[in-house]
Amino acid sequence: MIPMVGLVVTVLTQQRPDAPQAKPPSEHAPTAAPPASTPAAPGASADEDTLTDSPSPTPSATAPAILRSGTFALGPGSRADLEHGTTGKSVESPDVSWSGNDYFAALNGRVASSLEGATPTICADLIRDHSRGMARMAPSGSWFCMPTSAAHVAALEYLGPDEDGRRQFHYIVWDMAAPSG
Repeated sequence: MIPMVGLVVTVLTQQRPDAPQAKPPSEHAPTAAPPASTPAAPGASADEDTLTDSPSPTPSATAPAILRSGTFALGPGSRADLEHGTTGKSVESPDVSWSGNDYFAALNGRVASSLEGATPTICADLIRDHSRGMARMAPSGSWFCMPTSAAHVAALEYLGPDEDGRRQFHYIVWDMAAPSG
């Protein structure tokens, strides 16, 4: 009953021309706080890149962007340029080659296997500390980290052979500078 009386009084006072008008909201009224950072994914360590809901993140707080990602297949004697996404026997700036055996070569001389998957941080650490010139393509689903010919951090996932015997890979190139070796 009391809420109904309040409603009737409000309606009646709004219809009278001499009734006091409500004040517009203050220009300095408190606003909602910006959203907090999202929690890290389960199992993520504190040094891994995480996304936030920050209204305007600073460049140093953002994760490295993906420059190029895709899949490719190498036949014996073929090469791949990860920066440009090209493959073949005559690639201008090749990063990877396959001669036909169980190993592929990192043409910049540095590749590292990753048992932890592939993120820019994991790959940068691995190619800084545990690099060699060749990697064995086994088993399918294995990840490898390497710098590209343009000195970016890249990751390859070995997908196995296709029906023609070519070796298939998924790759990611980030805009993160590769550590020097």
